[in-house]
Amino acid sequence: MLYIVSTPIGNIEDISLRARKILEEIPYVITESSQDSGKLFHILGIGKKKMIKYNDRNKARATDEIIALLKEEDAVYVTSAGTPVVSDPGSDLVQRASKEGIGISVIPGPSALTSILAASGLHARTVIFVGFLQKKKKKIQELLGGHGTDVLFVFFESPYRIIKTLEYIKEILPFSELCVGKEMTKVHEEYIRGSAQEVLLYLDKHPDKVRGEFSIALYVPKKVKTPPEMQ
Repeated sequence: MLYIVSTPIGNIEDISLRARKILEEIPYVITESSQDSGKLFHILGIGKKKMIKYNDRNKARATDEIIALLKEEDAVYVTSAGTPVVSDPGSDLVQRASKEGIGISVIPGPSALTSILAASGLHARTVIFVGFLQKKKKKIQELLGGHGTDVLFVFFESPYRIIKTLEYIKEILPFSELCVGKEMTKVHEEYIRGSAQEVLLYLDKHPDKVRGEFSIALYVPKKVKTPPEMQ
């Protein structure tokens, strides 16, 4: 059995009773980062585990080893934070395990995706999750401008790209509404709401806040006039 276990995205108290029980009972841990998982287990008071790294860099060679293990033993799959398989290489592992007849069990819990959706207060006919946006302006324009209006996009962004991404959004969809979340579930949790221009002005006045990972909900309202270059 492959257990897909959600772990906290910031606040350790968000670990569920079921997740903790599974992490305590199963000896094998498939992990994005053994260092991050080791810290989590230490904080939770969980003993040492047999960890197998699985990430974008090694998944091609690690998959066969993991599948062979899963045919004999149960294992849990965790990422550094949040719900596995959401914008990470775990989808390949889950598909392969399923094809091999290995059982899959999901232990749901913390997720930056659902957290920003809940905190944004934004609602749309269509919700599109895109993980991390591509870096090229043209690609971002094709994505954000290709789904019409009354659409809510949800994506993640790094502190190194957040300003540039907001500048692109300001140009491409100036009438869109945003909710930018940072430090979610932590002591300094914050949500910045407004247009791309308003969020940019806020970050310009508070440059110390341009750090950490960002989660963004972007709403394209109904009946927005589409810029000529997107028509």
